[in-house]
Amino acid sequence: MTIELSQEVHVINGLGQAIYVLMAPHPERELEELYAEVPLLSVRVGEVKSIAETADLPDSLATFADLARFLKGAGPLLESTSNAGRTAAGPVIAAVEAVQKNATRIAAGESVTVRAEWDLSPLSTPAAGQSETGMVSLLIVSGDGALVSDVSSEPDDYWLAARDGLYHAGLGRAGAVDGTSEGIPWMSIGISLNSGDSRIANRG
Repeated sequence: MTIELSQEVHVINGLGQAIYVLMAPHPERELEELYAEVPLLSVRVGEVKSIAETADLPDSLATFADLARFLKGAGPLLESTSNAGRTAAGPVIAAVEAVQKNATRIAAGESVTVRAEWDLSPLSTPAAGQSETGMVSLLIVSGDGALVSDVSSEPDDYWLAARDGLYHAGLGRAGAVDGTSEGIPWMSIGISLNSGDSRIANRG
């Protein structure tokens, strides 16, 4: 029997450039169930981790949380001149491209409802069904590939991607920020894209 979950979250783009929003039903959801590129990409991430032991990176890309951790930990590594930093460039580029390929693109100034459906049948991994709280996980990457942020969200929530971070937005008020929201700052990925946000310029 197939058990399907359908959720949506509303994202307002005030960053000044396109953003890409990836959504999963749970941070521990296995990526291989969601995206076809994961097995090869995971191997490359493992290679980076093996020579960058001090970096805050996952050993592989097994889960949605691993992908977020990898991109958030990439900035300091790529900014270094170490062998690990040079080796990481290719996998980081591939990870950003995988996110942008599978995510919902939101142009600058637009407000978009991001929708996704998942199979939560017993044949899926146990973690796939761990959505008792109703929360979903969002991973947001800027169009130029330079910035990343992630957050856990209630379904049907509104979020504002601003220039200084990600904020919980007031319901029904495009661009308004919830006064209780502290904001989640962007983190630098350490790469940049050519114009048109389709190809990455700094290829290590």
